[in-house]
Amino acid sequence: MKNAIILVIDDAKANIDTFIELLSVEYEVLAAINGLDGLEVVADNQVDLILLDVNMPNMNGYEVSKILKSKDDTKNIPIIFITVNDNENSIEKAYDAGAADYIVNPFKPKELKARVKTQLNLLKKTRELAELNASLEQKVKQEVEKNRIKDQHMIQQAKFAQMGEMLSMIAHQWRQPLAAISATSASLELKSILGKADSKTIVMYTKNISDYSQHLSSTIDDFRTFFKPDKQKSESSYSKILDSVFGIIEISLKNKNIKLIKELNLEIKFVTHINELKQVILNLIKNAEDILIEKEVKDPYIKISTYSKDDKYILEVSDNGGGVAEDILPKIFDAYFSTKLDKGGTGLGLYMSKMIIDDHCSGKLSVSNDEFGAVFCIELRSVHTSHF
Repeated sequence: MKNAIILVIDDAKANIDTFIELLSVEYEVLAAINGLDGLEVVADNQVDLILLDVNMPNMNGYEVSKILKSKDDTKNIPIIFITVNDNENSIEKAYDAGAADYIVNPFKPKELKARVKTQLNLLKKTRELAELNASLEQKVKQEVEKNRIKDQHMIQQAKFAQMGEMLSMIAHQWRQPLAAISATSASLELKSILGKADSKTIVMYTKNISDYSQHLSSTIDDFRTFFKPDKQKSESSYSKILDSVFGIIEISLKNKNIKLIKELNLEIKFVTHINELKQVILNLIKNAEDILIEKEVKDPYIKISTYSKDDKYILEVSDNGGGVAEDILPKIFDAYFSTKLDKGGTGLGLYMSKMIIDDHCSGKLSVSNDEFGAVFCIELRSVHTSHF
C-alpha cells in the first residue's frame, strides 16, 4: 500500500528511531512519545496503521487502543502492539483491546516489515470492499427508485385502462334511467298540452325524474370513490364492498345475458384498503365477462363466493369459461402478460391486482381451475373481526 502513513506511539526514543529507520523507505512514519500525543496525531492526520507500545506512563497501550476503537472515525485503523511481554495474558488483553497483531520485542526486521505489509494490504482490501458496498448500495437505491417510478407508471396505466372499462359500464347503466327521464318528461309535456297535468300528476312525474336523476348521481359518486386512493386501511366487509361493485357492473352483465351468482356466506368485518380491493374484484369480474363473451359460452355465469377458512377471509370469482390453459397459469400474474394484447389489453390488470392483494392488503391472490372454468381466490387475514 503506497503512501501509507504509519504512526509509532512509544515512550522510548530508541525504539521510535528503529521503526523510522526500518519503515521510512516505503512509508511515511509519524511518531508520538505517549498516548495523549498519539491520539492528537491521529486526530490531525489520515493514519493508516499504528505501532503501539503497551507499557507507557499515564496512559498505556491498552487504554489508547480502546479509545481509538470506540470512535467511528478511528475504529478501523489496524493496531499492531509492540511489547516485551510474551505471556498469554498480555497477548489476550491486547486482542481484547482491539489489536490487529502482536509483535514481541526484540523482533526481526523482516518479520516487522512483513506484518506491517500484511495489515496495510488488509486495510486496502477492506477499504475497497467498503467502497464497493457503498457503490452497490447506491446502485440498489437507484434501481429501487427506477422500479418505484416504473411501478407508478404501470399503476397509472392500469388505472386508465380500468377507468375506460368503468365508463363503458356506466354508459350501460345510464341508458335506462336517461330513457326513463326522457319518456317521463315527454309524457308530462303531453299531459300539460292536453290539459291533463294536475298537481298530483306533476308531483308524481317530477318525483320519478328526481329518482332517476339520483340514480345517475350515485353512479357518478361510485365512479369517483372507486379510484380515490386509500392512504389508510378502513373497516368493511365483503358484502358491503360487493354491493358497491355490483352497483357498477351488474347491469352490464345483465345486458350481456351473463348470470351473476352470489354465494355470500361471510358477514364479518375486517380492515383493508377498501377501494383497492374493489378495483381488484371488479377487474376479476370484468376478465371473466370478457372470456365468456369471447368464447361465446352457452348459459354463461360468474359466481361470487365468500366464506371463512381457518383465520382467512376468502372471496372467489369463478366462471364457466373453460379455465386458464395450464401453460399460462404460472405466468398469468406477470407484468405485461396478457391473452388480450391484440384486443387492447395492457397485461397489467392481474399484475396490479396481485400487487394490491399481496403487498398492499397483506393477503394472497391465486388462480386455479375447476371443472367449469377459472377460479380466482382472494385470501385476507383476519386483522379485526366483528359482526354486523
